[in-house]
Amino acid sequence: MLQRLPTSYGKSAKDADRTIDELLARTEDLPDKKVGLSPRTINGHLDRFKLIFQFAKSESITISDTIELGLLRVREEKRNRDKREAFTLPELQQSDLDGVQINVAAP
Repeated sequence: MLQRLPTSYGKSAKDADRTIDELLARTEDLPDKKVGLSPRTINGHLDRFKLIFQFAKSESITISDTIELGLLRVREEKRNRDKREAFTLPELQQSDLDGVQINVAAP
């Protein structure tokens, strides 16, 4: 389902009021590269569900044992070694952010 939503899903306040059918209908006129949430986004949503389920179990709320979130994960196309590392503190301090002040707590 998430792979059939428009890539812009959730960026408009109107999306909250649209039905699934309305959201999917919007993709009919879109090019392929504008359809489908990224694997990182989908897997992030699944991670949030996992946390919700863990919390529910910790509160003695019964969760079905047949739910296998791991089976729903989407393989990321980018290899971990090809992903960009996070900016280091010196890189952030040297970057030109047009007057934006970066406050970093000391470790």
